Amino acid sequence: MSFTYLELDNKISMINIHHHIMIHIIGMEIIQIHMIFMVQHSSHTLSQQNGFIQQVYLKYKQECLDGKKKR
Repeated sequence: MSFTYLELDNKISMINIHHHIMIHIIGMEIIQIHMIFMVQHSSHTLSQQNGFIQQVYLKYKQECLDGKKKR
């Protein structure tokens, strides 16, 4: 089974889940696709379509992790 780049893009665009893709490419055809799927709640997809970007508070997260280590 092989796809052109455009066909692959269309197929991935229609899938409503996060995915990680490892692709082996020879010339202009993709000969093998491995996908690991992580299901995403529909509200997350809707938020992303409306331009919402989740902020990651790295400093706060690190303080919490450091606090756990001290206990």
